[in-house]
Amino acid sequence: MTIDLNGLVLPPVTPFKDAGIDEKALAMHLEYLAQNGVTRLLVNGTTAEFFSLLPAERKELLLLSRKHFHGTILFNTASDSLLQAKDAARWAEDSGADAIVAMAPYYYSNAPEQGIIDCLNELADSVSLPLILYNFTKHTNNPLTAEVLRAVPHLAVKDSSGDQSLIDVTPCYLAGTSTSMLEWIRLGAEGFVSAKANFLPELYMNLEKAIRNGDMDSAEDIQIEIRKKTEGFKSTCEISGIKKELSNLIPNYPVNVRFPLL
Repeated sequence: MTIDLNGLVLPPVTPFKDAGIDEKALAMHLEYLAQNGVTRLLVNGTTAEFFSLLPAERKELLLLSRKHFHGTILFNTASDSLLQAKDAARWAEDSGADAIVAMAPYYYSNAPEQGIIDCLNELADSVSLPLILYNFTKHTNNPLTAEVLRAVPHLAVKDSSGDQSLIDVTPCYLAGTSTSMLEWIRLGAEGFVSAKANFLPELYMNLEKAIRNGDMDSAEDIQIEIRKKTEGFKSTCEISGIKKELSNLIPNYPVNVRFPLL
């Protein structure tokens, strides 16, 4: 399967209503993103508060996203259990995901590198979907090193650690940044995963278009505009801040997050 990852991959937040997911708010958000040109989502990512969702809710989030969004959907299978990650990967394949995204197992920090390699390869072998690796050492304490990337066949890596050494050992490097996209593109990144694009999709899509057209002067201007638009973005919790911004754009969009976030 060929998946175009050159440009913006957007990780949507999850709107909550009462004790569950607010489908109406999610549908309005995904429609807003599509109307502004967004074509790729990372569903069940960190920005979606996957760490606070029940397995059934993660599945529901994918089903609702597939129902209301017609572009490319990458689904995060992150779990502290390989068995649970494999289960998530299988129903992601059955429920319309275009690729699975996998973190290193977390909780048990500094796990043996070979154990991480074997874990990711077994996960990949459990489905026929392409595998995208997700490097977020801050949270897993198990880095996806160059050695891991060489040993695990994969389509791309989404890197939130800023590890430049990974650029040359992956088919497609996706930078985890919301304000320094061009710097990473110049280093060799093909795309970027930007959470603030949730409420500034048009600007980020204009940036993608400028980069695709090789118009780096316009891209630089757009990135400066993004930085100006987000310099007043003040929140002790980025996810909460994004939801507050969305509430100003989408009528009745819920701003609540789940503990331990505030």
